[in-house]
Parts: sequence; structure tokens; C-alpha cells
Amino acid sequence: MRVLYIGQLWKGGTCLARAEALREHGWNVIPFDITPYLNHRFTIWSAVQNRFLLGPHVARFNADVLRAAHEYGRLDFVWVDKGRWLWSSTLRELKRVSGGLAIHYTPDPAFIVHTSRHFNACIPFYDLCITTKRYEINTYREKGASNVVFAWQGIDDRFVRLAECARTEGRRFDLVFVGHAEAHYVSHLRAARMVTRNMRVQGPGWERLAKREPDWMPVVGPPVWGDLMTRTLAEGKIGIGLLSKLCPDTFTTRSFEIPGAGAMLLAERTRDHLEIFEENHEAVFFSSKEEMLAKLSHYVKNESARRRIAEAGRTRVLKSFLWRDVLASVIRHIEQLRHAS
Repeated sequence: MRVLYIGQLWKGGTCLARAEALREHGWNVIPFDITPYLNHRFTIWSAVQNRFLLGPHVARFNADVLRAAHEYGRLDFVWVDKGRWLWSSTLRELKRVSGGLAIHYTPDPAFIVHTSRHFNACIPFYDLCITTKRYEINTYREKGASNVVFAWQGIDDRFVRLAECARTEGRRFDLVFVGHAEAHYVSHLRAARMVTRNMRVQGPGWERLAKREPDWMPVVGPPVWGDLMTRTLAEGKIGIGLLSKLCPDTFTTRSFEIPGAGAMLLAERTRDHLEIFEENHEAVFFSSKEEMLAKLSHYVKNESARRRIAEAGRTRVLKSFLWRDVLASVIRHIEQLRHAS
């Protein structure tokens, strides 16, 4: 099947990993990378563009993707990954020119954060919307989605390819965290430092926090992506899976990446986490800060139990949550839509 795949196709990103997974399923993926339209020198226009989703780069993206569609001609599908910039007029023309079905995928909340009036206007014209957020499915339908399916998130071949992920010895840190310096995260990691100071914390905002609170300086670092992000997680004996309170998430990509990197997942207890992992066998969960500290203290000291859970968790995600496996059910749904159209 021939698909025009529109998304941020930078190396180490989950969007590129999904495109590769479609190729593994035999799809002929024609890439259209939106990254160059996002990465440009800061100007007044870039600030306007990022906040209000308008400006010359947005217009050029829509013009260029239409030009590409005219060049490629007939397609089975147009796949849009996180389509915040795509105009509804562009999507309708893409469908007309290609003759294919339009599919939208996002791993992020689309209506609480990462909002876009352009995406909202496009929803009725997508033949299928794929979301990892169960709590937004009804909103998709209210905004005119004809077909919505839930999908888990996944991991890519970095977690198989990098030898650091498979090792059980030589991990430098008792605890690792990769993510934003959101207040909920800061609170829990500040508490965790009462158990161990041997931790690594990387992501946006942590270095700024360390300037205000210098005792954070030895443990924090800047954002990491790609192989470096995977290697950072693989430096930890335990990886902490905290969930944003800006939206009602019950799992994140990190829920799979931490065990994929060979660290023991210590995460907030949710229905989805309990569905994915067998508690105390493949991952460890907590429902309060006090329970988190007790579990952290126990597993920092109990090396054999921690390793056993980490290895079982890694086996679980490698068996069921590589992107090619995660997208298999989505692809079956898409094929049914194609035969029905």
C-alpha cells in the first residue's frame, strides 16, 4: 500500500519509528518531513507561528505538501502524524488529489494541550483518528470524527540495538528521570532525594531550577533525544514513571522506554499500567509519595529483586510493544476501512 507520510521525521523521534514500522508491514512509505519548517532562526514570525499556528512557514508547509501530493499522484493513504499545522482546505485537496483515505495519529493530548484550531477543523475529514488518550475519544467524536481507535505507545529498535539496554551490571545511577521540570515531577524527585542522591534528571527546565536551587546542579542536565535519551535511561537501575497533572494521562511513552532500556520501572499506579505490566513482577507501582519512597528505598537496597523485575519488564515490552507490534492492530483496522470504502 502506498502512503504519503507527513510528520516530524528526525532520527530518534517516535514519528520516524512509526514510519519504519509501517515499512516493516510492507507499506510503501513516501516521507514528507515537517521538521525543516519547525527548525528555523528565531524571529517575530516564529513566535507568532508557534503560538498562533500561522505565518509564512505554516503557509509554505501547506503549499509544499500539496505540491508533493500532485507529484506523487494516486495513493492508498495519507498519514498525518500530529497535524497541528495542516489546514482543512489542504487535507480536503490531499484526499481529492490522492484518492486515498486520510489517517491522523498523535501520541499527545489533542484537546487539553498541543491544541490546534487547524486540527479541530480537519477532524471531520479524517477517515480514521488514532489516539493514545482514551480520555479524549469522546471529544474526537463530538468534534466530528467518523472513526476513532485507541492505540498503545511503543518503543523502537534503539532499545534492541543498543547494548547498554541489555546489561544488568555497571549502571551508574540508582534513579533516572527524563522529562520536563513540571511541578508534580519536581515534588516527587525532591522527595526521592531523601532516599538517594545518586540520580540523574534530564529535560527542559531542570537546569533553570538548579540555578535557583544549586544543590540540584550535580544531578540535572539538558534535554536528551534519540540514542542519547535511550543511553541515559540505560544508566539507571530504576527509572521513575511520573504522569503529568496537566492532563489525565494513565501511561506515557516513558512507561515503555524505561523497561525497554533495562531499568526497573517505578511508576504511578493506574488501570493502564496494571493492564500493561504484572505488578511486582514486571514493574513496581505506587499511589502516594510515601509509597513511592518506601518502594524506592526497598529496591535501591535489594539488587537481586530489582534486577529480576527489570529483566521481566524488558522482556514484556520487547515482546509486545515494539512499534511494529503496537501498530499491527491499527493496520488491520485501516485495511478493513480500505476494503469497505
